[in-house]
Amino acid sequence: MKKRILIFTPILLILLGIAFVAYNYQTKKPPVADLNQAAKKLSEAEALHANYYAKEAYNFAKICYDSAFHRLSVENNRNIIARNYDHITVFTNKSIQSSKEAIQLTKDHLKSIKGKLSVQLDETEKLVIDFDAKYKHFPIRKADKEDFVKSKLLCNEGRLNFESEQFEACATKLDWANRLLKKLHAKYQSELSAYFSNYDTWQTWINETIRQSKQSKGNCIIVDKYAREARLYVAGKLHHTYDIELSENWAGNKMYQGDKATPEGRYKIKAKKAHGSTKYYKALLIDYPNDDDKIRFNAKKKNKQLQRSAKIGGLIEIHGGGGKGYDWTDGCVALTNDEMDHIFKFTSVGTPVTIVGSSIPLEDARKILAQKLGHTKSTLDDPEI
Repeated sequence: MKKRILIFTPILLILLGIAFVAYNYQTKKPPVADLNQAAKKLSEAEALHANYYAKEAYNFAKICYDSAFHRLSVENNRNIIARNYDHITVFTNKSIQSSKEAIQLTKDHLKSIKGKLSVQLDETEKLVIDFDAKYKHFPIRKADKEDFVKSKLLCNEGRLNFESEQFEACATKLDWANRLLKKLHAKYQSELSAYFSNYDTWQTWINETIRQSKQSKGNCIIVDKYAREARLYVAGKLHHTYDIELSENWAGNKMYQGDKATPEGRYKIKAKKAHGSTKYYKALLIDYPNDDDKIRFNAKKKNKQLQRSAKIGGLIEIHGGGGKGYDWTDGCVALTNDEMDHIFKFTSVGTPVTIVGSSIPLEDARKILAQKLGHTKSTLDDPEI
């Protein structure tokens, strides 16, 4: 009997040990499901860029997850009987909770930033429209034209980013576009305001020209560069208005030969060139340079504002060939051939031609030009832009 007990005791102990190990393993299984859930929530947070929008909560979730994973490795290397996965469960629960918090914070932030970006996007697009409306025909330097094109591209890309909910990229592009556009607005608002500082002089020229037309019962022409118009007056009354095209460098007075600027001042028609006598169908040659032009030119040379080799230029005309839809002349005023036929009938050698920057103040001129170009009400009405 004793012999049997001695034989079966080790076997029983072994069976009891196996049962204990099996029970211990069942009750202390690795919390794989919890780890998977923590990893899933962390991935959800990453997909929303919570590491950017809810950095603190996201980082804590990741630290807890990494700690749980590290602890799992440590426990798995221990004797099966001594393993304890309780700490892993604590870490995974904290990671899941922090990931959920990061996700909610990110969603709240994205909802807020989406609203702000929508407003910013509309404002940026409006700045593009308004700059085009204000300065569509104003001489813009090459580098500034490139910046304007760049700002439009950034705005368009920002719109695409916004629609695909790439808000970080959208915000970056809109900030860049805004800086460019506000810089351009400020620069050309300043230049335009400086240009219109001559308005009182222009108005005096216009009034005297029309008054003389009324007194003499004769005809005269007023060229309004900013409005893109030439106006024919008969006996002091407006008879006809013509659309005109100028040169790219039309804003400002003509300084020297080759500057491609249209002169400003009071002139007279010096010669009429009929069809066949000019490459521009018909032309009215004005007497630029007049005495005022010569005085100004000589003064600038004397003050070394012009090179010694500079010449004053000439051959400024109102001529045909217009209707191209853009500024292309070398300093002349272009009309369509049909309108040249019309103005030709009402002019003769000696007919006064007064050329000004604008016949009305800047704000009024800007609104009228915007309407003429088909732009609706916008920040054009805000002179501070």
